[in-house]
Amino acid sequence: SMEAKTEWYAIWKDLFSLLSVHAPGLALRDFHAENLFWVPERQGTARVGLIDFQDGLFAHPAYDLVSLLEDARRDVTEALRQDMISLFCEKSGLAFDEAFKAAYAVMGAQRNAKILGIFVRLAQRDGKVQYRDLIPRVVKLFLSDLSHPALVKLRDWVQKNVPQIFEVSHKIETAMVLAAGHGTRMRPLTDDRSKAMIEVNGKTLIDHMLDRLADVGVRRAVVNVH
Repeated sequence: SMEAKTEWYAIWKDLFSLLSVHAPGLALRDFHAENLFWVPERQGTARVGLIDFQDGLFAHPAYDLVSLLEDARRDVTEALRQDMISLFCEKSGLAFDEAFKAAYAVMGAQRNAKILGIFVRLAQRDGKVQYRDLIPRVVKLFLSDLSHPALVKLRDWVQKNVPQIFEVSHKIETAMVLAAGHGTRMRPLTDDRSKAMIEVNGKTLIDHMLDRLADVGVRRAVVNVH
């Protein structure tokens, strides 16, 4: 409705005022894994190669940070996200305080709301249906941004006008882990243990798997054994 649309714009206008706390900086806008390349023959930060930066502009300093840490195609754990935000603030001379956390949430919500619209358009108008598979992940990121107290009015608007979005992000909480293999192709590592108990970087394969499942919200794992 027109009333809902008007309220939507008013909410965003208020939220964008939270960005004025920090001076703007150069943003490439598409700073994410798909546009980053490792160039080992270079030194230092020059080892990170960039493409698709033609739409660069000045924006809030958290814009590219959000793009990197809230990627539509790759999961980043909450612990790693917080460590990276802290490191970014340290290197850029910004305080990792409530003002920055609020601005980050606003940038994240804005970017993910935009991506949701773009993905729906690509799927429906342009026939690129593969983008539908990415929508649940982006919804999850969007709702995570909305959990910040500064965005309570936006969350209430979404709950009132698009309640089905909370169903799209429903997590799979139970997983089946297959761990019954003899590991014959991994001998002699499996001469005295199952494949699942082989250690990589000081942690067994089964522990790596269970940790990854926990990262995406799985609370109960059923493991079939030998």
